[in-house]
Amino acid sequence: MTPFLLPTADAKPCLGETDLRDVSAWLRLANASGLPPIALRALLAEFGGPQAVLN
Repeated sequence: MTPFLLPTADAKPCLGETDLRDVSAWLRLANASGLPPIALRALLAEFGGPQAVLN
């Protein structure tokens, strides 16, 4: 059995600009006041992604 290795202090996440915009859009939608999860799912299904919902 291989032990689980924890990331080292010098490990840096590799996120591109598009990834950061996706994360930002997800956080904005997840924290939107008055937007229940069912409505968020419907918006994502209609528009295709978090950035598209916000645009």
